[in-house]
Amino acid sequence: MHSFLKKKVVQQGISFLCAKYLRLVYQTSRHVVTGREKVEDFLQGHKAAIIVFWHREMMMAPFAWKKGTKFRMLISSHGDGRLVAKTVQRFGIECIEGSSSHERGVFVLKKMLDTLSEGISVGITPDGPRGPKGVLKDGVYALARLSGCPVLTLRWNSTTEYILKKTWDQMKLPLPFGRIEWIWGSPITLAHADTQSIFYKSIYAMLS
Repeated sequence: MHSFLKKKVVQQGISFLCAKYLRLVYQTSRHVVTGREKVEDFLQGHKAAIIVFWHREMMMAPFAWKKGTKFRMLISSHGDGRLVAKTVQRFGIECIEGSSSHERGVFVLKKMLDTLSEGISVGITPDGPRGPKGVLKDGVYALARLSGCPVLTLRWNSTTEYILKKTWDQMKLPLPFGRIEWIWGSPITLAHADTQSIFYKSIYAMLS
């Protein structure tokens, strides 16, 4: 990220414009939601869940939850991540600052476990912050195993979207006046006998 874009006042301005644009997209789009009822019914019997969605679909994630839902998002601590965090916070969503270093990563894992134990769901991009695109990292398995919380998958597709081809994840930029389909997957619970590969196979199936 260019040093100019790292300035606090610049990031505040960009995040304001980004949030305005995303609200415009949401308000001018037609929405079709699949699977949310079963997810909401499931969550009534569980305090919290781990919500996973690909990094390329992060932009519209703040609109997936009902107002008042207890929810926090894991966002990278690097320059781009701080800009994303400022944008997400404009929708009333708290952020957990992530890191790729081992020492900091352990601290972040503990913070997410504490959040889940408080009954607050956590949203993460399992292939972020730098990829490879569409590849689950170890953190989801560790978080599910240590917390005992179920995993819920979320995807969205828009009939009017632009793909940012120069980004590592081929980020999806939704455009106004389209039709957005929101797809919630069935809850995935980690059984004691499940290996990481078996568990991830279920998640991949829901995110494909």
